[in-house]
Amino acid sequence: DTLGTLLPDYPNRDAAAKVTLEQLLDMTSGIGDFFGPRFDETPKDRLRSIRDYLPLFASDPLLFEPGSQNRYSNGGYVVLGAVIEKVTGQDYYTYVREHVFDPAGMTASESFEGDQIAPNVASGYTRGEGATPGTLRNNIYTRPARGSSAGGGYSTVGDLARFVAALRGGKLLKPETLAR
Repeated sequence: DTLGTLLPDYPNRDAAAKVTLEQLLDMTSGIGDFFGPRFDETPKDRLRSIRDYLPLFASDPLLFEPGSQNRYSNGGYVVLGAVIEKVTGQDYYTYVREHVFDPAGMTASESFEGDQIAPNVASGYTRGEGATPGTLRNNIYTRPARGSSAGGGYSTVGDLARFVAALRGGKLLKPETLAR
């Protein structure tokens, strides 16, 4: 299907008409990234749902004709999260919990909201902008309040091992999908 078939209100009409779900998955859609000036200027506490990410990139022109190139695209994976929400009628985070984490036995994985207290979550650090040379600072101001379908979830080594076992054991995907 094309993007517009599943998300008829997608802001970029060209992308809606041309981009397929397979191109989104394969990172050949031409949809760009959400990281950039708009992301940098957005208060991170406003990024809590899939739809909160869309204004950061969804109206931008395609970077290339869909299918003609391969380029990593966080934006494309955010759009896939929006498609999951539309098709299932669930928010992305609930869907992943019910269809990935729970079947895999992943009890310590989640897309926690960064300003909420969550047990056993390590703090991230950066040497980025504003840090004194040679020192680290907490990355709370540079990461979104909640991750997206492009990343930003939290897990443990044990849960990641359970994910691999569930994936290889056929609990999450059909064998032919896993082979692809």
